[in-house]
Amino acid sequence: MHARLLRAGAVAVATGALVTAGLVAPAHAGPGNGHAYGHLKSQCRGFHATGAGTDNGDGTTSATLYQGGREVGSSAGALVPGVPDADGLLPFTGTIVLTTAKKGALEVSVQGTFSTVTGEFSARSVEVDGRGPMRNATGRLRVWGVQDLATGAFTETVHAKVCVPKKHQS
Repeated sequence: MHARLLRAGAVAVATGALVTAGLVAPAHAGPGNGHAYGHLKSQCRGFHATGAGTDNGDGTTSATLYQGGREVGSSAGALVPGVPDADGLLPFTGTIVLTTAKKGALEVSVQGTFSTVTGEFSARSVEVDGRGPMRNATGRLRVWGVQDLATGAFTETVHAKVCVPKKHQS
């Protein structure tokens, strides 16, 4: 059950990252847009989403991320539980990979806690590593939610900020 709870937290985190990955680089983020001499700083975007997922029972999670009623990505988590305290609060660490069809993937290292009593979980990013078009992404992620302790299904809220360096105009 502890692995299931940890996975739910990871899925939530991954969900947030995926949503962010799909929204980070707006169409106008091309080289030289709005800055003298083509020198551009990172393009950062905040992201808020919800997710629905499943603790797969083997230390992994999978979830679908939504913004409003629109599906924006998916996540896959691999979590490692720690030792629960006397109140049933279980620490965990792990990695969540968030993927979108258009913007690539983000790999997010997380740490968090899961209540083995209530099913509530929360996690924060430790490190963000982009893949593909997101390869130089940086940022932070916060996820919280609740897992049904009997079924392993969970819902989550994801808040993230992801930054992608703008290209230098040649």
